[in-house]
Amino acid sequence: TIRVGHKRLTIGSAVRRNKQNVLRLIMHEIESHMLQRHNVLQQNNPLVALRKIHEKDLYAEGVAVYNEIVSGTITQKAYELYILRLEAAANRHLSFRELYDLMRESVPKKKAFVITYRIKRGMTNTKLSGGFPKDAAYLLGYKEVLEYVSRGGSIDMLYISPNPELGQLLLKYDLLPTNGYATPRFYEHQVLLT
Repeated sequence: TIRVGHKRLTIGSAVRRNKQNVLRLIMHEIESHMLQRHNVLQQNNPLVALRKIHEKDLYAEGVAVYNEIVSGTITQKAYELYILRLEAAANRHLSFRELYDLMRESVPKKKAFVITYRIKRGMTNTKLSGGFPKDAAYLLGYKEVLEYVSRGGSIDMLYISPNPELGQLLLKYDLLPTNGYATPRFYEHQVLLT
């Protein structure tokens, strides 16, 4: 388990601590999530909280995966895990057992259980259809961020607004500060927020 708070990062004891995975986790959790949260909190701007419920994790996880890829810190295992999580989220209509059996076709028992558990967590009856779709946000969010950047959007926007379209709207009406925010160390700062 890894949890990111406003002032604390908690990494569970079972998380792999080889050099490449630690670098990836630093990029994903600290250089992405913690900087995003820090910047948004510094603004003290309630308008940046306006977003659709499905976007809560979409852009946050998307920019974290984007940063992993651009910085070269992503591992093959992490990318494969993101694919498996997306597949599991897409099949959350299955019961726990059915989803677990589906995951077992690709991965060992323990990994299949953890992936299934992540999707079905919080459900009172895991035999029923449904689940927690956050795990789809890693790759779907990456796709959204990639498309946003390819249309000329600035990655900086994702560090000051949880949603780039909302950020652009707030920027248009001078309701979004564009100075004094932090971005990852690897990122060669190109200020496109004018």
